[in-house]
Amino acid sequence: MSQLLFRLSKLSSRNNNVLIHKNSRFLSTSPYLILGVFGDDFRSACGNFLSDILLFDPAKEELLTVRDKTVPEELVCSQVMGASHGWGFFSDHNSVCISDTFSPLASKSDSKVITLPPITSMIYGQTEVVWNVAMSSSSPYHQDNEEGDCVVAIKFLGNHLTMCRPGRRDLGWTNKLIPFVCFENSNLMYSKREQRFSLPAPGGNYLCSWDLHFENEPKFTELVFRNIPQFPQSEWELMDSCFKEDHWVESPCGQSFLVKWYSHVPSIRCKEPMVMVFREDQDTNEGTKTMSYTEDIGDLCIFLSKSEPFCVVASSCPGLKPNSIYLMGHSFAVYDITTKTARHFERPKGLPESLTHFLPYWLAPFSMYSHVPSIRCKEPMVMVFREDQDTNEGTKNMSYTEDIGDLCIFLSKSEPFCLVASSCPGLKSNSIYLMGHSFAVYDITTKTARHFERPKGLPESLTHFLPYWLAPFSM
Repeated sequence: MSQLLFRLSKLSSRNNNVLIHKNSRFLSTSPYLILGVFGDDFRSACGNFLSDILLFDPAKEELLTVRDKTVPEELVCSQVMGASHGWGFFSDHNSVCISDTFSPLASKSDSKVITLPPITSMIYGQTEVVWNVAMSSSSPYHQDNEEGDCVVAIKFLGNHLTMCRPGRRDLGWTNKLIPFVCFENSNLMYSKREQRFSLPAPGGNYLCSWDLHFENEPKFTELVFRNIPQFPQSEWELMDSCFKEDHWVESPCGQSFLVKWYSHVPSIRCKEPMVMVFREDQDTNEGTKTMSYTEDIGDLCIFLSKSEPFCVVASSCPGLKPNSIYLMGHSFAVYDITTKTARHFERPKGLPESLTHFLPYWLAPFSMYSHVPSIRCKEPMVMVFREDQDTNEGTKNMSYTEDIGDLCIFLSKSEPFCLVASSCPGLKSNSIYLMGHSFAVYDITTKTARHFERPKGLPESLTHFLPYWLAPFSM
Protein backbone atom coordinates (compact mmCIF):
# COMPACT_ATOMS: atom_id res chain seq x y z
CA MET A 1 0.00 0.00 0.00
CA SER A 2 1.11 3.53 -0.75
CA GLN A 3 2.96 5.49 1.85
CA LEU A 4 2.89 9.26 2.32
CA LEU A 5 6.20 10.58 1.05
CA PHE A 6 6.80 14.13 2.17
CA ARG A 7 6.18 15.47 5.63
CA LEU A 8 7.45 19.05 5.62
CA SER A 9 8.21 19.80 9.25
CA LYS A 10 10.57 22.00 11.21
CA LEU A 11 13.76 20.18 12.11
CA SER A 12 16.66 21.29 14.21
CA SER A 13 18.78 19.71 11.39
CA ARG A 14 42.69 -16.37 -31.47
CA ASN A 15 39.31 -15.88 -32.51
CA ASN A 16 38.71 -12.31 -33.52
CA ASN A 17 35.36 -11.97 -31.76
CA VAL A 18 35.88 -9.45 -28.96
CA LEU A 19 33.73 -7.91 -26.25
CA ILE A 20 34.39 -4.28 -25.33
CA HIS A 21 33.58 -2.92 -21.88
CA LYS A 22 33.87 0.86 -22.04
CA ASN A 23 33.71 2.56 -18.66
CA SER A 24 33.37 6.27 -19.20
CA ARG A 25 32.52 8.15 -16.02
CA PHE A 26 30.63 5.31 -14.35
CA LEU A 27 29.21 5.98 -10.89
CA SER A 28 27.12 3.64 -8.75
CA THR A 29 25.56 3.76 -5.31
CA SER A 30 25.11 1.08 -2.69
CA PRO A 31 21.60 -0.29 -2.05
CA TYR A 32 19.65 1.97 0.33
CA LEU A 33 16.39 1.89 2.27
CA ILE A 34 14.12 4.94 2.02
CA LEU A 35 13.54 6.22 5.54
CA GLY A 36 11.75 9.48 4.75
CA VAL A 37 12.01 13.06 3.56
CA PHE A 38 12.02 16.06 5.90
CA GLY A 39 12.55 19.75 5.37
CA ASP A 40 11.87 23.26 6.54
CA ASP A 41 8.58 24.71 5.38
CA PHE A 42 9.99 27.19 2.88
CA ARG A 43 10.55 27.33 -0.85
CA SER A 44 13.66 27.97 -2.86
CA ALA A 45 13.90 30.83 -5.34
CA CYS A 46 12.46 28.67 -8.13
CA GLY A 47 9.37 27.78 -6.09
CA ASN A 48 10.41 24.25 -5.06
CA PHE A 49 10.77 22.86 -1.54
CA LEU A 50 14.14 22.20 0.10
CA SER A 51 14.26 18.95 2.05
CA ASP A 52 16.62 16.34 3.46
CA ILE A 53 16.51 12.82 2.00
CA LEU A 54 16.99 10.23 4.75
CA LEU A 55 18.34 6.83 3.68
CA PHE A 56 19.63 3.76 5.50
CA ASP A 57 22.91 2.28 4.23
CA PRO A 58 22.84 -1.49 4.93
CA ALA A 59 26.55 -1.88 4.18
CA LYS A 60 27.58 0.62 6.89
CA GLU A 61 24.37 0.17 8.90
CA GLU A 62 24.05 3.90 9.39
CA LEU A 63 21.98 6.89 8.36
CA LEU A 64 22.80 8.67 5.11
CA THR A 65 21.40 12.19 4.80
CA VAL A 66 21.31 14.00 1.46
CA ARG A 67 20.84 17.58 2.63
CA ASP A 68 19.11 20.51 0.96
CA LYS A 69 17.61 18.54 -1.87
CA THR A 70 15.28 20.54 -4.09
CA VAL A 71 12.01 18.63 -4.30
CA PRO A 72 9.93 19.40 -7.40
CA GLU A 73 6.54 20.81 -6.50
CA GLU A 74 4.67 18.04 -8.31
CA LEU A 75 6.13 15.50 -5.84
CA VAL A 76 5.47 17.38 -2.60
CA CYS A 77 1.88 16.14 -2.13
CA SER A 78 2.43 12.80 -3.81
CA GLN A 79 2.75 9.33 -2.34
CA VAL A 80 5.51 6.81 -2.89
CA MET A 81 4.06 3.81 -4.70
CA GLY A 82 7.25 1.81 -5.33
CA ALA A 83 10.83 1.74 -6.52
CA SER A 84 12.76 0.00 -9.29
CA HIS A 85 16.40 0.28 -10.39
CA GLY A 86 16.90 3.09 -7.86
CA TRP A 87 14.08 5.23 -9.34
CA GLY A 88 11.13 6.21 -7.17
CA PHE A 89 7.52 5.99 -8.37
CA PHE A 90 5.04 8.57 -7.10
CA SER A 91 1.28 8.94 -7.42
CA ASP A 92 -1.24 11.70 -6.87
CA HIS A 93 -4.73 10.34 -7.57
CA ASN A 94 -4.48 8.80 -11.06
CA SER A 95 -1.29 10.62 -12.10
CA VAL A 96 2.04 8.79 -11.90
CA CYS A 97 5.61 10.18 -11.95
CA ILE A 98 9.05 8.59 -11.95
CA SER A 99 11.91 10.50 -10.32
CA ASP A 100 15.55 10.07 -9.32
CA THR A 101 15.03 12.30 -6.28
CA PHE A 102 16.10 9.53 -3.84
CA SER A 103 19.43 8.91 -5.57
CA PRO A 104 22.52 10.37 -3.84
CA LEU A 105 24.07 10.69 -7.32
CA ALA A 106 21.26 12.80 -8.76
CA SER A 107 21.41 16.58 -8.98
CA LYS A 108 20.44 18.30 -5.72
CA SER A 109 18.82 21.22 -7.50
CA ASP A 110 17.31 19.55 -10.55
CA SER A 111 15.69 16.19 -9.82
CA LYS A 112 14.49 14.43 -12.93
CA VAL A 113 10.73 13.89 -13.08
CA ILE A 114 9.01 11.88 -15.81
CA THR A 115 5.24 12.19 -15.93
CA LEU A 116 3.43 9.08 -17.13
CA PRO A 117 -0.06 8.96 -18.68
CA PRO A 118 -3.02 8.95 -16.24
CA ILE A 119 -3.91 5.44 -15.09
CA THR A 120 -7.12 4.21 -16.69
CA SER A 121 -9.78 2.35 -14.74
CA MET A 122 -10.62 -1.28 -15.38
CA ILE A 123 -14.00 -3.00 -15.32
CA TYR A 124 -12.73 -6.13 -13.55
CA GLY A 125 -10.12 -4.97 -11.08
CA GLN A 126 -9.18 -1.89 -9.13
CA THR A 127 -6.52 0.77 -9.48
CA GLU A 128 -6.72 2.22 -5.98
CA VAL A 129 -4.08 0.21 -4.10
CA VAL A 130 -0.67 -0.26 -5.73
CA TRP A 131 1.23 -3.31 -4.50
CA ASN A 132 4.54 -2.87 -6.37
CA VAL A 133 6.12 -1.60 -9.57
CA ALA A 134 8.79 -2.99 -11.90
CA MET A 135 10.81 -1.57 -14.78
CA SER A 136 12.49 -3.36 -17.70
CA SER A 137 15.68 -1.28 -17.78
CA SER A 138 17.87 0.85 -15.54
CA SER A 139 16.64 4.13 -17.02
CA PRO A 140 13.11 5.20 -18.05
CA TYR A 141 14.62 7.61 -20.59
CA HIS A 142 14.23 6.44 -24.19
CA GLN A 143 17.55 7.96 -25.29
CA ASP A 144 19.54 6.38 -22.43
CA ASN A 145 18.54 2.80 -23.07
CA GLU A 146 20.88 0.45 -24.86
CA GLU A 147 18.34 -2.26 -23.91
CA GLY A 148 15.58 -0.70 -26.05
CA ASP A 149 12.39 1.03 -24.93
CA CYS A 150 11.83 0.90 -21.19
CA VAL A 151 8.54 -0.70 -20.10
CA VAL A 152 6.99 0.15 -16.73
CA ALA A 153 4.57 -2.27 -15.05
CA ILE A 154 2.37 -1.63 -12.02
CA LYS A 155 0.81 -4.47 -10.02
CA PHE A 156 -2.29 -3.57 -8.04
CA LEU A 157 -3.69 -5.41 -5.06
CA GLY A 158 -5.94 -8.11 -6.44
CA ASN A 159 -5.70 -9.21 -10.06
CA HIS A 160 -4.91 -6.07 -12.06
CA LEU A 161 -1.67 -5.26 -13.91
CA THR A 162 -1.00 -2.27 -16.17
CA MET A 163 1.96 -1.47 -18.45
CA CYS A 164 3.27 1.46 -20.52
CA ARG A 165 6.38 2.79 -22.27
CA PRO A 166 7.58 6.12 -20.77
CA GLY A 167 9.60 6.94 -23.92
CA ARG A 168 6.49 6.96 -26.09
CA ARG A 169 4.36 9.86 -24.92
CA ASP A 170 1.59 9.10 -27.42
CA LEU A 171 0.82 5.74 -25.78
CA GLY A 172 -1.21 5.18 -22.65
CA TRP A 173 -1.50 2.27 -20.23
CA THR A 174 -2.37 -1.25 -21.33
CA ASN A 175 -4.44 -3.05 -18.71
CA LYS A 176 -4.03 -6.77 -18.02
CA LEU A 177 -6.01 -9.15 -15.85
CA ILE A 178 -3.78 -11.39 -13.75
CA PRO A 179 -5.30 -14.89 -14.15
CA PHE A 180 -5.43 -15.39 -10.38
CA VAL A 181 -6.06 -13.24 -7.31
CA CYS A 182 -2.83 -12.29 -5.57
CA PHE A 183 -2.88 -10.18 -2.46
CA GLU A 184 0.24 -9.55 -0.39
CA ASN A 185 2.09 -12.75 -1.24
CA SER A 186 4.25 -11.93 -4.27
CA ASN A 187 5.96 -9.07 -6.08
CA LEU A 188 6.24 -8.38 -9.79
CA MET A 189 9.81 -8.34 -11.17
CA TYR A 190 11.53 -8.09 -14.55
CA SER A 191 13.86 -10.83 -15.79
CA LYS A 192 16.56 -9.36 -17.99
CA ARG A 193 17.60 -12.86 -19.07
CA GLU A 194 14.14 -13.86 -20.27
CA GLN A 195 12.97 -10.32 -21.10
CA ARG A 196 9.68 -10.90 -19.30
CA PHE A 197 7.86 -9.55 -16.24
CA SER A 198 7.38 -12.42 -13.78
CA LEU A 199 5.06 -13.01 -10.84
CA PRO A 200 4.88 -16.14 -8.65
CA ALA A 201 1.34 -17.51 -8.44
CA PRO A 202 -0.23 -18.14 -5.00
CA GLY A 203 1.40 -21.16 -3.41
CA GLY A 204 4.61 -20.62 -5.34
CA ASN A 205 4.14 -23.64 -7.63
CA TYR A 206 3.79 -21.66 -10.86
CA LEU A 207 5.45 -18.61 -12.38
CA CYS A 208 3.26 -16.33 -14.48
CA SER A 209 5.06 -14.02 -16.93
CA TRP A 210 4.36 -11.40 -19.58
CA ASP A 211 6.58 -10.32 -22.47
CA LEU A 212 7.10 -6.71 -23.57
CA HIS A 213 4.51 -6.96 -26.35
CA PHE A 214 1.34 -5.86 -24.64
CA GLU A 215 -1.05 -7.86 -26.79
CA ASN A 216 0.26 -11.32 -25.83
CA GLU A 217 -1.30 -13.54 -23.18
CA PRO A 218 0.63 -14.50 -20.00
CA LYS A 219 2.78 -17.62 -19.94
CA PHE A 220 2.62 -20.16 -17.09
CA THR A 221 5.70 -22.15 -16.03
CA GLU A 222 5.47 -24.95 -13.48
CA LEU A 223 8.03 -24.88 -10.67
CA VAL A 224 9.22 -28.38 -9.75
CA PHE A 225 10.96 -28.53 -6.37
CA ARG A 226 13.61 -31.00 -5.30
CA ASN A 227 16.06 -31.45 -2.41
CA ILE A 228 13.39 -30.14 -0.05
CA PRO A 229 14.84 -30.19 3.49
CA GLN A 230 13.53 -32.68 6.04
CA PHE A 231 12.01 -30.49 8.74
CA PRO A 232 10.18 -31.84 11.81
CA GLN A 233 6.39 -31.84 11.43
CA SER A 234 6.13 -29.14 14.10
CA GLU A 235 8.28 -26.79 12.01
CA TRP A 236 6.12 -27.33 8.92
CA GLU A 237 3.05 -26.58 11.02
CA LEU A 238 4.72 -23.42 12.33
CA MET A 239 5.45 -22.27 8.76
CA ASP A 240 1.86 -23.02 7.74
CA SER A 241 0.70 -20.61 10.45
CA CYS A 242 2.92 -17.83 9.12
CA PHE A 243 2.30 -15.15 6.52
CA LYS A 244 4.18 -16.30 3.40
CA GLU A 245 5.64 -14.29 0.52
CA ASP A 246 7.12 -15.78 -2.67
CA HIS A 247 9.73 -13.67 -4.46
CA TRP A 248 11.29 -14.45 -7.84
CA VAL A 249 14.67 -12.74 -8.15
CA GLU A 250 17.48 -12.76 -10.69
CA SER A 251 21.20 -12.30 -10.02
CA PRO A 252 23.35 -9.89 -12.09
CA CYS A 253 24.66 -12.88 -14.10
CA GLY A 254 21.12 -14.12 -14.85
CA GLN A 255 20.73 -16.90 -12.25
CA SER A 256 17.17 -17.20 -10.91
CA PHE A 257 16.01 -17.88 -7.34
CA LEU A 258 12.67 -18.35 -5.63
CA VAL A 259 12.71 -17.04 -2.07
CA LYS A 260 9.96 -18.09 0.35
CA TRP A 261 9.72 -15.68 3.29
CA TYR A 262 7.68 -16.78 6.34
CA SER A 263 6.71 -14.10 8.90
CA HIS A 264 4.82 -14.12 12.16
CA VAL A 265 1.90 -11.69 12.13
CA PRO A 266 1.85 -9.54 14.11
CA SER A 267 5.62 -9.36 13.96
CA ILE A 268 7.24 -10.50 17.21
CA ARG A 269 10.95 -9.92 17.53
CA CYS A 270 11.55 -13.07 19.53
CA LYS A 271 9.87 -14.99 16.70
CA GLU A 272 12.46 -14.95 13.95
CA PRO A 273 11.51 -14.84 10.27
CA MET A 274 12.14 -18.01 8.28
CA VAL A 275 13.43 -18.04 4.73
CA MET A 276 13.85 -20.83 2.18
CA VAL A 277 15.82 -20.30 -1.04
CA PHE A 278 15.48 -22.40 -4.19
CA ARG A 279 17.91 -22.07 -7.10
CA GLU A 280 16.88 -22.77 -10.71
CA ASP A 281 18.73 -25.79 -12.10
CA GLN A 282 20.35 -25.78 -15.51
CA ASP A 283 18.51 -28.92 -16.60
CA THR A 284 15.17 -27.12 -16.64
CA ASN A 285 12.79 -28.40 -19.35
CA GLU A 286 10.40 -26.47 -21.58
CA GLY A 287 7.32 -25.44 -19.62
CA THR A 288 8.89 -26.19 -16.25
CA LYS A 289 11.68 -24.87 -14.05
CA THR A 290 13.41 -27.27 -11.67
CA MET A 291 14.15 -25.53 -8.37
CA SER A 292 16.62 -27.01 -5.85
CA TYR A 293 16.75 -26.00 -2.21
CA THR A 294 20.02 -24.30 -1.32
CA GLU A 295 21.71 -22.79 1.70
CA ASP A 296 24.54 -21.26 -0.34
CA ILE A 297 24.10 -18.46 -2.88
CA GLY A 298 27.78 -17.54 -2.67
CA ASP A 299 28.81 -13.88 -2.86
CA LEU A 300 25.24 -12.75 -3.48
CA CYS A 301 22.74 -10.99 -1.23
CA ILE A 302 19.05 -10.54 -2.02
CA PHE A 303 16.87 -7.56 -1.08
CA LEU A 304 13.16 -8.10 -0.37
CA SER A 305 10.63 -5.37 0.37
CA LYS A 306 7.71 -3.77 -1.46
CA SER A 307 10.15 -2.67 -4.16
CA GLU A 308 10.95 -4.87 -7.13
CA PRO A 309 13.16 -7.63 -5.58
CA PHE A 310 16.80 -7.51 -6.62
CA CYS A 311 20.13 -9.20 -6.08
CA VAL A 312 23.59 -7.64 -5.50
CA VAL A 313 27.12 -9.05 -5.52
CA ALA A 314 28.07 -8.49 -1.88
CA SER A 315 31.76 -7.84 -2.55
CA SER A 316 30.82 -4.96 -4.88
CA CYS A 317 29.55 -3.04 -1.82
CA PRO A 318 31.99 -3.57 1.09
CA GLY A 319 30.04 -4.22 4.27
CA LEU A 320 27.18 -6.20 2.74
CA LYS A 321 26.87 -9.75 4.03
CA PRO A 322 27.23 -12.47 1.39
CA ASN A 323 24.83 -15.41 1.34
CA SER A 324 22.19 -13.28 3.04
CA ILE A 325 18.69 -11.88 2.55
CA TYR A 326 18.01 -8.24 3.48
CA LEU A 327 14.39 -7.99 4.66
CA MET A 328 12.08 -4.99 4.98
CA GLY A 329 8.42 -5.48 5.74
CA HIS A 330 7.25 -7.74 8.55
CA SER A 331 10.93 -7.69 9.61
CA PHE A 332 13.73 -5.13 9.22
CA ALA A 333 16.69 -7.48 9.37
CA VAL A 334 19.46 -9.34 7.54
CA TYR A 335 18.93 -13.12 7.39
CA ASP A 336 21.90 -15.51 7.17
CA ILE A 337 20.90 -18.36 4.84
CA THR A 338 23.45 -20.82 6.23
CA THR A 339 22.80 -20.34 9.96
CA LYS A 340 19.06 -19.63 9.45
CA THR A 341 19.24 -16.71 11.87
CA ALA A 342 18.17 -13.08 11.51
CA ARG A 343 19.89 -10.02 12.93
CA HIS A 344 17.48 -7.13 13.34
CA PHE A 345 18.71 -3.63 12.48
CA GLU A 346 18.71 -1.02 15.20
CA ARG A 347 17.19 2.40 14.71
CA PRO A 348 19.85 4.50 12.91
CA LYS A 349 21.55 7.10 15.09
CA GLY A 350 20.70 10.69 14.25
CA LEU A 351 17.24 9.88 12.90
CA PRO A 352 14.61 12.49 13.87
CA GLU A 353 12.42 11.28 16.74
CA SER A 354 9.29 12.19 14.79
CA LEU A 355 10.09 9.56 12.16
CA THR A 356 8.46 6.44 13.60
CA HIS A 357 7.81 4.44 10.43
CA PHE A 358 10.13 3.74 7.50
CA LEU A 359 9.01 3.45 3.91
CA PRO A 360 9.23 -0.26 2.96
CA TYR A 361 11.31 0.19 -0.18
CA TRP A 362 14.86 -0.96 -0.78
CA LEU A 363 16.51 1.06 -3.55
CA ALA A 364 18.64 -0.98 -5.94
CA PRO A 365 22.10 0.47 -6.70
CA PHE A 366 21.63 3.52 -8.90
CA SER A 367 24.10 3.84 -11.77
CA MET A 368 24.86 6.81 -13.97
CA TYR A 369 26.74 6.99 -17.24
CA SER A 370 25.37 9.67 -19.50
CA HIS A 371 24.44 12.30 -16.94
CA VAL A 372 28.05 12.70 -15.78
CA PRO A 373 29.92 15.24 -17.92
CA SER A 374 33.05 14.08 -19.71
CA ILE A 375 36.20 15.70 -18.35
CA ARG A 376 39.25 15.52 -20.55
CA CYS A 377 41.67 15.17 -17.69
CA LYS A 378 39.73 12.06 -16.64
CA GLU A 379 40.65 9.48 -19.27
CA PRO A 380 38.20 6.86 -20.54
CA MET A 381 38.88 3.26 -19.53
CA VAL A 382 38.37 0.30 -21.85
CA MET A 383 38.56 -3.47 -21.27
CA VAL A 384 38.63 -5.95 -24.16
CA PHE A 385 37.68 -9.63 -23.96
CA ARG A 386 38.38 -12.09 -26.79
CA GLU A 387 36.20 -15.13 -27.43
CA ASP A 388 38.10 -18.39 -26.84
CA GLN A 389 38.06 -21.21 -29.34
CA ASP A 390 36.92 -23.76 -26.75
CA THR A 391 33.50 -22.13 -26.42
CA ASN A 392 30.69 -24.66 -25.86
CA GLU A 393 27.14 -24.67 -27.15
CA GLY A 394 25.10 -22.07 -25.27
CA THR A 395 28.14 -20.32 -23.76
CA LYS A 396 31.02 -18.16 -24.90
CA ASN A 397 34.29 -18.15 -22.95
CA MET A 398 35.80 -14.66 -22.97
CA SER A 399 39.44 -13.98 -22.04
CA TYR A 400 40.78 -10.53 -21.17
CA THR A 401 43.35 -9.29 -23.66
CA GLU A 402 45.58 -6.27 -24.26
CA ASP A 403 46.52 -7.35 -27.78
CA ILE A 404 44.13 -7.50 -30.72
CA GLY A 405 46.99 -7.38 -33.21
CA ASP A 406 46.58 -5.41 -36.43
CA LEU A 407 42.94 -4.62 -35.66
CA CYS A 408 41.24 -1.41 -34.60
CA ILE A 409 37.67 -1.14 -33.34
CA PHE A 410 35.26 1.77 -33.84
CA LEU A 411 32.66 2.57 -31.15
CA SER A 412 29.98 5.24 -31.40
CA LYS A 413 26.21 5.32 -31.78
CA SER A 414 26.68 3.53 -35.09
CA GLU A 415 26.84 -0.24 -35.31
CA PRO A 416 30.29 -1.12 -33.89
CA PHE A 417 32.79 -2.43 -36.43
CA CYS A 418 36.38 -3.63 -36.70
CA LEU A 419 39.06 -2.94 -39.33
CA VAL A 420 42.46 -4.29 -40.24
CA ALA A 421 44.57 -1.24 -39.45
CA SER A 422 47.18 -1.85 -42.16
CA SER A 423 44.42 -1.75 -44.80
CA CYS A 424 43.99 1.99 -44.10
CA PRO A 425 47.45 3.57 -43.68
CA GLY A 426 47.49 5.89 -40.69
CA LEU A 427 45.07 3.95 -38.51
CA LYS A 428 46.54 2.82 -35.19
CA SER A 429 46.61 -0.93 -34.69
CA ASN A 430 45.60 -2.46 -31.35
CA SER A 431 43.41 0.56 -30.66
CA ILE A 432 39.81 1.61 -30.06
CA TYR A 433 38.42 4.69 -31.83
CA LEU A 434 35.84 6.33 -29.55
CA MET A 435 33.06 8.81 -30.30
CA GLY A 436 30.52 9.67 -27.62
CA HIS A 437 31.57 10.63 -24.10
CA SER A 438 35.07 10.87 -25.60
CA PHE A 439 36.33 11.72 -29.12
CA ALA A 440 39.64 9.91 -28.99
CA VAL A 441 41.77 6.92 -29.97
CA TYR A 442 42.52 4.55 -27.10
CA ASP A 443 45.68 2.43 -27.03
CA ILE A 444 44.77 -0.98 -25.55
CA THR A 445 48.35 -1.81 -24.50
CA THR A 446 49.30 1.46 -22.79
CA LYS A 447 45.71 2.11 -21.56
CA THR A 448 45.95 5.76 -22.62
CA ALA A 449 43.70 7.89 -24.82
CA ARG A 450 44.72 10.61 -27.26
CA HIS A 451 41.88 13.06 -27.79
CA PHE A 452 41.33 14.38 -31.28
CA GLU A 453 41.64 18.13 -31.81
CA ARG A 454 39.01 20.15 -33.63
CA PRO A 455 39.71 19.71 -37.37
CA LYS A 456 41.23 22.77 -39.05
CA GLY A 457 38.95 24.63 -41.41
CA LEU A 458 35.75 23.54 -39.65
CA PRO A 459 33.10 26.33 -39.62
CA GLU A 460 32.90 28.02 -36.23
CA SER A 461 29.13 27.56 -36.19
CA LEU A 462 29.54 23.78 -36.01
CA THR A 463 29.84 23.14 -32.27
CA HIS A 464 28.63 19.53 -32.05
CA PHE A 465 29.56 16.50 -34.14
CA LEU A 466 27.19 13.68 -35.06
CA PRO A 467 28.23 10.62 -32.98
CA TYR A 468 28.43 8.15 -35.88
CA TRP A 469 31.50 6.41 -37.28
CA LEU A 470 30.99 5.28 -40.91
CA ALA A 471 32.41 1.88 -41.81
CA PRO A 472 34.37 1.70 -45.11
CA PHE A 473 32.02 1.76 -48.07
CA SER A 474 32.70 -0.59 -51.00
CA MET A 475 31.32 -0.46 -54.55
